[in-house]
Amino acid sequence: MKPTTLVLPAILLVTITSCKKENDEVSAPIIPTPDPIAITAFSQLQAGNYWVYERRQVDSMDVDQGTSVLVDSIFVTDETIEELGVNYTVLRKASNGVVTAAYYLWRDSANCIVNDLHRIQFCSSPLDEVVETTFSGGPNGVQIDVSVSSAMEGLTVPAGSFSTYKLTGTVTSYGTFPFQPSWKHPRSYWAPGVGRVKWYDHYAAGDLGYRFELVRYNVQ
Repeated sequence: MKPTTLVLPAILLVTITSCKKENDEVSAPIIPTPDPIAITAFSQLQAGNYWVYERRQVDSMDVDQGTSVLVDSIFVTDETIEELGVNYTVLRKASNGVVTAAYYLWRDSANCIVNDLHRIQFCSSPLDEVVETTFSGGPNGVQIDVSVSSAMEGLTVPAGSFSTYKLTGTVTSYGTFPFQPSWKHPRSYWAPGVGRVKWYDHYAAGDLGYRFELVRYNVQ
């Protein structure tokens, strides 16, 4: 019986080693990369679409300063303007119900929304990488690296609750331009099927800026 007792562990060891080797050689399954959401789900540039936002003054901690709440409306017109052979859709702005002279020129370009200065407003792909780098201010200015995170963020605004993609403009100061903390970095939140839901504008100097939150909207 003794030889049998000695052989069994050896056989088991060979079997385990053989199985492990075979498992190691099996290739990991390839997980397909999901297709990017069409940029039209965010731009919504059909004439008649509109978005209404509350504009509140906030500090570095995002605390409302109690000043008057302004209401800004952005609506898509049926106008287009050609710039260097490319057509842009005209979006107009109203403030507290009064149409202003301000307007925006936007168009869909590949997976991005761009304006007439070729600045990216939002990108649905690629995610988690820099899609645009801009410089401003000469030798004493800033570099802004724009990217969109693939991690969706849930947020609630007066218009409701949305799952959004966050665009961030990471600001790097150079020369004598003052350091810009992360709460001043440009950031906006976009929901597929809706458009821009929330964004911030901050001053380069001081601790105040504006928070814009969607109140109501109409998209076709």
